[in-house]
Amino acid sequence: MALVECVIDRMISSSSVPASPLLRNLDAVLADIYVRHIALKKEDCHNYYEVFTQIFYKIHKAMKEVDPYFDKYSSEVKFAGSHFDRLRINKPDEYDMVIVVDVPFNFIQIEPKHPGYVQLRNDTSRGIPRQYTSDSIEAKTAYKWLDSKNYILRSEYAKWIQSVITRAINHVAIPATSQNVDRKNTYNVGVTESGPAITLTIENDRGFKLDVDLVLALRFSESQWPVEGYRSIPAGCGVGHWMVAPKRNRHGNDIHDENRSWRISLQEQERKLIYDRQNLRLTVKLLKKLRDSKNMSHLASYYIKTLFLWEVTENKESGFWIRNNLATLFKHMLQKLYTALHAHRINYFWNSKYNLIGDLNSNVVESYANIVGNLLQSLNTSQGHVSAAKYLLTDAEFASYRRFF
Repeated sequence: MALVECVIDRMISSSSVPASPLLRNLDAVLADIYVRHIALKKEDCHNYYEVFTQIFYKIHKAMKEVDPYFDKYSSEVKFAGSHFDRLRINKPDEYDMVIVVDVPFNFIQIEPKHPGYVQLRNDTSRGIPRQYTSDSIEAKTAYKWLDSKNYILRSEYAKWIQSVITRAINHVAIPATSQNVDRKNTYNVGVTESGPAITLTIENDRGFKLDVDLVLALRFSESQWPVEGYRSIPAGCGVGHWMVAPKRNRHGNDIHDENRSWRISLQEQERKLIYDRQNLRLTVKLLKKLRDSKNMSHLASYYIKTLFLWEVTENKESGFWIRNNLATLFKHMLQKLYTALHAHRINYFWNSKYNLIGDLNSNVVESYANIVGNLLQSLNTSQGHVSAAKYLLTDAEFASYRRFF
C-alpha cells in the first residue's frame, strides 16, 4: 500500500501553502499553482484513505466469503491508475484497484485482434487437460466462461465479477465511521459498471464521496510478450508479468469479437518507464489541471500520460527531465500535446497502429487544439506567467488568485 501517493511524507499540508507567493516568472507561477491547487493535501489523504481502507478491504474479504472460486483463485490486490503512478491531482477521491484472478487452464493461447486488445483461447492441445468434476468450483465458474470454440468470454467473466461484488456488498455491514470522521456518519455503497471496471461509490449525507474502480484482471508471464505487432518491453522496465482487463472492443467485427475481447494493460511497466524522472510527474499533473480547468473532458488521463511515455523513449537529450526547469518542460509538453491534437492522433505506446483519440469528434479535438495553441502563444508574451494562471485555474480559482500578481 506504500505505492499510494497518500504516503504522508509525500503530501503537502494545507498550512504549508505560502500566504504571499512571489510570482515573477512562469516557473514560480507553475510551482505555486502546483502546491496550491494540484498537489494532494495531507488532511484530505488521512480522511479519504482511512475510509477507503476500512470499507474496501471489508468488501474484499466478503468477496472471498460469498464466492468459493474467488476465494481460491484470486491473488494479489494492486493499486492502479493515477494513485499507482503518483499522478493524482486535486483530491484523493478516486482509487483504482486491480485484483488478479487466476484461471484453471493449462495453457491460454493469446491472439491479437484490434490493437490494444487480445482474445484468449483455452488451448487443450498442449499437455494433459486438468480434470474437474461437474460439481467443482472450476466447472461451475471458469469453464462457464468458455464459448464453443474455447475462447474465454469477457462478457461472461464480467457478469461473474458483477455478481461477486453485488453479493459481497449485500453480505457485509459497512462500518459506520472512521477515526477522523464524525462518528455519527454512515456510508452508503453504490455499484455501477464502467468499461472494464466496477465502480464502488462510497458516500455519506455530509458531502463525502469516494469512487473506487475495481478491475478483476488476468495475468500472464512476460515470456508471452511481446504479442505479435507490439513493441518489446523497454530495458529496465520488466516486472515479470502483464495483464488483461475485461473491456469490450468497440471495434470488433462482430458480436463474437466484442464478447471475446480483453484490453491489454502494462501499467507496471509504464510506471517503471517514467520512474525517477524528476519533474516529469509535475508536468503531467499541470497538463491534467489544464484539461480539467478548461473542461477538456474527453482527453483521458491515459492519453496525456501516453505523450510522456513516447517522449521518454524518443528524447535522447541527456538529463532532460532533471536539467530543465518546470517552465521549460511545461512548454515543451504543451507543444507535444498541441501537435498531437492538431494531427488528431495520439499513438498507443505499445502498438502505434492504435490511435487513442481516433474516435473523438473532430470538432471537439480541434477545439482542444485551439485552447492549447492559444496558451502556447500567450506564454511568449511579457504576461505569459499571468496567462498560464488564467488557463490552469478555473474562473473562480483565478478570481481569487489574481491578487498575487
